[in-house]
Amino acid sequence: MPYLTRYRRWLRQNSNKLRALISRPVKLQSQPVTSVFDVPAELPRRTAIRVAKGIGDQWLIFDCPCKAGHRVMLNINPDSRPAWRIINNKPLTLRPSVDEVTEHGRCHYLITKGKVTWV
Repeated sequence: MPYLTRYRRWLRQNSNKLRALISRPVKLQSQPVTSVFDVPAELPRRTAIRVAKGIGDQWLIFDCPCKAGHRVMLNINPDSRPAWRIINNKPLTLRPSVDEVTEHGRCHYLITKGKVTWV
């Protein structure tokens, strides 16, 4: 019986992450925006938006796949550190992994071929 209680507790704690694993892939919006302020308050589900200034990409912005409601803003400008790289646009592949600690908890995952893999 203690095993069943631990399993239920684990399911409650990880249900958002489990739902994210079986949902649609993350896609990159085709047209970048020119400013962080142009990113809409509500993004389409499982969509990432690039912010590009001039000829270079600056930021990649999306809602965290854990569905806790926080927004992820990653630096994709190679001249600044730390920086992430978009390996492939369709489907989205991002390196290195995203590892955030927020008031909602820790979120650590990879995005490969549009799929979120929790680490």
